[in-house]
Amino acid sequence: MNKLAVAWTMLLLGNIVLLLASIRSMMALEYYQFLPVIFIAESLLIYFRWDRKWRAPTSRLAITLLAAGLIAACAAIFFFSPRWATLSFILISGSWFLSHYEAEGRATLIALWPPLWLFFRIPSEAESGLVFGLQQASSFLASSSLDLLGVIHHRQGNIIDLPAGTLFVEEACSGVQSVFTLLFCALFLIPLYHRSVWLVPFYVIAGAIWAMVLNLFRIVAIAVALDWYGMDLSKGWQHEVLGYFCLTLAIGMLLTTDRLLAVLFFPTPATNIPFGGVNPLNTVWNKLFAVNLGQLPEVDQGASNHKAAMRSNKSESISPVLSSTAIVFSLVVISLQSWILAREGAIQSQASLTATWRPSSNPFKSINGLEVISHKQVEGSIDMPFGQLSDVWECRFNQIPIQIAFSQPYPEWHDLRVCYRASAWRLMDSEEFLSAGGNEEWSAVQGELMDSKNRFGYVFFSGLALGSGEPLSVPPTGVLPALGRMIDKNISKRFGLHTERAAMVQLFITADGKMSRTLQEGLQKLHFETRSVLQAELKSALGN
Repeated sequence: MNKLAVAWTMLLLGNIVLLLASIRSMMALEYYQFLPVIFIAESLLIYFRWDRKWRAPTSRLAITLLAAGLIAACAAIFFFSPRWATLSFILISGSWFLSHYEAEGRATLIALWPPLWLFFRIPSEAESGLVFGLQQASSFLASSSLDLLGVIHHRQGNIIDLPAGTLFVEEACSGVQSVFTLLFCALFLIPLYHRSVWLVPFYVIAGAIWAMVLNLFRIVAIAVALDWYGMDLSKGWQHEVLGYFCLTLAIGMLLTTDRLLAVLFFPTPATNIPFGGVNPLNTVWNKLFAVNLGQLPEVDQGASNHKAAMRSNKSESISPVLSSTAIVFSLVVISLQSWILAREGAIQSQASLTATWRPSSNPFKSINGLEVISHKQVEGSIDMPFGQLSDVWECRFNQIPIQIAFSQPYPEWHDLRVCYRASAWRLMDSEEFLSAGGNEEWSAVQGELMDSKNRFGYVFFSGLALGSGEPLSVPPTGVLPALGRMIDKNISKRFGLHTERAAMVQLFITADGKMSRTLQEGLQKLHFETRSVLQAELKSALGN
């Protein structure tokens, strides 16, 4: 058996344990359902494009990617992180694509690399922010479009009220599913038509734009059909047909955009400069950006054969080192990652038994208008509305049934909007609010939700540091801050730099209709009052 074949197989499968764990968690979300398609499409392209010759990495970039992939695999073990394992797989795959060639050895397979980037999942907080941002943008643009069409309506957050009924801009209609799907389609066009990897940003932007445009068309079509013709296209097979029609149209627009980029980045003919030789700008342009419309450039066959022979000789010299490294790497990494999963599962199963602090059964006697009906302790999951260990109070506030919960322990401030989405609640609107004093350290979050029975739910939540009793401010939103917090959390988890864990205080209420702004502000105030009571009791227990 070819030693290089064994080496590359071991390297690519070395992170299989944590990689499968990451893919399994992503597949639980509807907008990542296309991940198996990536594997199938990539496998088919490799089968038809690859020249079937195994090679060791010889270019500096390929060796750098391989080294970075090995480092990321070590980081996955060090930080107990499936994300680092996924990054390792992506980097090692990039090295493989750079080291192997298409038929006749004229071009590497690097164009097949970009679709695999979609396996790297952004942090859940940034993911939630993206989902909600798309919902808000879709609602605003749809409302503006309906104004232009003369359709009478009233927009409240992600809800559009029409005379004929109410339209809820859900995740499906916000375009989050289509954005991820079209990003895959856009990146897949690069290997399919031999486009330059340097054009990835243009294809990503095109995919995002057409996803927004076509989902805007879908929302407006649903609203117009409901208002003008009394047809409900928001449910059943009609909604599915409309969604697939919009997706097909968006893919067609992507193909059109690809042809436009092919014209804009067409290879330029070589020109001579006055001092002799070929214009270097032509060379740089053609090497970095030019697409070739599926036709490989003409090359000198003798020079091509000479380069291929040099690559082969260099590959053979590296082969023994790569093979031994790959075997040791894979055996060690697979063993350690399997041990990590077993260890983490045992830790999580025991986490609920190690409570940091227990509040009293009825701490809210001092709050006017709040009556505690019952108190219970709930052992749940960190990914659900109740944490690993929660105290839950069923109450009445001015005769309105509400639920108060103190959930612990979390490694940091925890976004409960993500938890409620995992519990089949749809996020319709969200805002951050401050206490009466306006202190940002006392900030909290309000989420407006809706379930499958069209019941409204309102959740108000904020955090307390279990070690000090001090409030935790709501962290900034965005992909980069979320990535920074993810790295900091990994480092803290490994070295124990920040051992102070967090508890989340939440107030939840259901209603048959949308609550008035006055009542919402009253519940915001009540949330801060309940948190103040729990904070005082926690500080007293800590001796602060």
